[in-house]
Parts: sequence; C-alpha cells; structure tokens
Amino acid sequence: MAHLVAQTRDAGLPVLRLETGIKSFAALRFYRRSGFRDRPAFEPYASLPPHRIAASAFLERTMP
Repeated sequence: MAHLVAQTRDAGLPVLRLETGIKSFAALRFYRRSGFRDRPAFEPYASLPPHRIAASAFLERTMP
C-alpha cells in the first residue's frame, strides 16, 4: 500500500480511489486502516444500474 500511495502522490494525483466487495471484510478493514474512507460510487461505476454495483464498496484516500 505504501508503494501505491507513493506512486499516486508522485504522479501528482489528489486522490486514490478503489472498489471492492462489501463482503471483503479483511480488505475493507485493511483499506480503512490505511486511510481510506467510504464514498459514493465514482465513474465508471456510478453510471451502471444500481443492481450492478449493489455488492460493491467504494473508498477513497486523499493525498497529503
């Protein structure tokens, strides 16, 4: 995760976003401990019908 965050920061990107399954409990814990916060669906997911993303969790972390 540290490498991914460093690459994101080095690329000058202000935010790192991810999608994972709502039942991926270990992954969700890991991401939240790594500074990610829940957020609404982002593109291209936001344009999908709700039933297509019902099992998805969306998170983001802003870069310092």
